[in-house]
Amino acid sequence: MKCAIIILNWNAARETLACVESIKRWSHIFKSIYVVDNNSAKYDRAILSKQSDNFNLIKNAVNGGFSGGNNIGIKAALDDNHTTILLLNNDARIGGKDISLLLETLRSSTNIGVAGPVIYEEGTNELMNAGGKDIGWNYISHLKVTPEKEKIYDVDYVSGTAILIRAEIFRKIGLLDERYFFSGEIADFCRRVHKYREPDGFQYRVVINPHAQATHSLHAVSSDKERLYTYYVVRSRYLYIRKFLPASLPVLYPYWIYKHLNHAFNCYKIGKSDVTRTILRGLIHGLTGRAGPMKM
Repeated sequence: MKCAIIILNWNAARETLACVESIKRWSHIFKSIYVVDNNSAKYDRAILSKQSDNFNLIKNAVNGGFSGGNNIGIKAALDDNHTTILLLNNDARIGGKDISLLLETLRSSTNIGVAGPVIYEEGTNELMNAGGKDIGWNYISHLKVTPEKEKIYDVDYVSGTAILIRAEIFRKIGLLDERYFFSGEIADFCRRVHKYREPDGFQYRVVINPHAQATHSLHAVSSDKERLYTYYVVRSRYLYIRKFLPASLPVLYPYWIYKHLNHAFNCYKIGKSDVTRTILRGLIHGLTGRAGPMKM
């Protein structure tokens, strides 16, 4: 299987290059690396350009967010006829053995369309993500325990931190929905994978292989990035609900309004007024249908 690895960069060139170096150590895997720079500062982009003999560098003229940036890389990989596409965060690491396990997972059954590893926090034994539950119904959607220890299991979605996808699926259901911008697009994509049906009844599965592991480093997350993530998590949920669960709006909207207002109030009580404002902004923009990049 020809595997394209897509890494998104935004003002973190050295982290991205370290990720590239870790991928280059994989053996026995036919791979191509695509680094999509999401309109970083000139000095950051220059660092990547100096090393671009080691990967395909795509310079985005705008910051398209997680969805828009990855879509550019996905299109390039599809044009180059890769059969599988791995989306990998630049602050995540996965070993050659583990990616081989994910590729073997896809080979094991034609109806497995999306596969992911279990993800641990770098430098610890803390399990961060063992797959995801539907974000329309679950406040905490990340599984923190593996429902199966020895065999692959089905999930609603795989974390975008490290997700392996059959290229044919993009041709059948389309790319990531760019209205989400920074959160929710992978849950959306996997929901569309689940909904896809061929005339003969064939459908794809979305799975986790618990024997495959990746790590994710959160030590360098800035307060600004955390604030942006909070905003998009809140806002994106309403887009997801309108798109996939319209019949449940009378139940889900009051539930999520209550949950987000309660979260905002609890943050206010402990002096996190900036987080409170971020949650309320995400709530208002979610209810009014705001999409794309955050507008203050």
